Amino acid sequence: MQNKKYSFAIVKQLGKIVLSILFLVIIFLRIDFVSVSANIASLSLQYLLFAGAVYLFSVIVLALKWWILIPDSSYKQLLIMTYIGIFYSMLIPGQIFGDGIKAYKLSKITGNGVAIGYSVLLDKIIGFLMIILIVIIGFLFSDIEIGTIYKLFVGFLFLSLLLALVAIVKPVAFNIVMLLVNRMITNKVRVKEKVQKICSSIESSINDIRFSSILLNSIFGLIYLIVCIVSNIIILYGFGYVISFFDWLWITGALVLVVLIPISIGGLGLREGSLIVFLGFFGVPSEIAFSVSIIGFSYQLINVLIGFALNIRNNTHSDSIIF
Repeated sequence: MQNKKYSFAIVKQLGKIVLSILFLVIIFLRIDFVSVSANIASLSLQYLLFAGAVYLFSVIVLALKWWILIPDSSYKQLLIMTYIGIFYSMLIPGQIFGDGIKAYKLSKITGNGVAIGYSVLLDKIIGFLMIILIVIIGFLFSDIEIGTIYKLFVGFLFLSLLLALVAIVKPVAFNIVMLLVNRMITNKVRVKEKVQKICSSIESSINDIRFSSILLNSIFGLIYLIVCIVSNIIILYGFGYVISFFDWLWITGALVLVVLIPISIGGLGLREGSLIVFLGFFGVPSEIAFSVSIIGFSYQLINVLIGFALNIRNNTHSDSIIF
């Protein structure tokens, strides 16, 4: 059974690699790769360094955003786990798995798995809400006409995530869910005891979360997205193209959602194709859009390599790490 799971995981990884290569091949057939190389080579080093520094700073904001929800934890510990999560998000389909890994590894160190898991879930839902929010703001002030159906769909997503957020931070909603679970396992005493213990820990975590923490987490979620946007603005400006900040809002939000589709390595190919389409609305050539995406991906790889190194260190010294 274990071998079958391992084989299936390998097949999935190979499938992602094949799809990423396929997406890139399709893009390469539609653009002038020589022009892409020339564009990247011609970009001033100051733009590359400045945009890279801004992008790398985003991880610091991301960890700070998480720390707001669990202030009793070490920020340095959370920063390390954030990098490790980024590393696993690149390897495993979808970014959500990376969040699960960082929660698991941190819970092994702290011994408080329920509180850590709850903080990651809450942080993720708030993050999704902020993504949808910037898409809505971008749509409202965009320089191009956005179809009504797209606005309605994004509005529906926002309301759905808002309801999910309310459900996990309100004890009343939680109690209703737990009541239903208890009724389903009335005949299983041991299971019921374990579930009740977990429920008690979750309820404690819910009561520890303050509205001010949720608000502050949301603000830093917006700051994180803006930092990522500024990095792309700098790169595109270096190539001599400028589009409005509001259009970058919906473009960035849409790109984040596209990359979440678990069918390629770190969204490679999906992100490039989407950015070519989105920036094409504003007259940006495909070669320039592809160059912007590849440079952004190279910054992402730096974070992945940092996460890889920290993951090895964490696995090697898991019993003796002192932060």
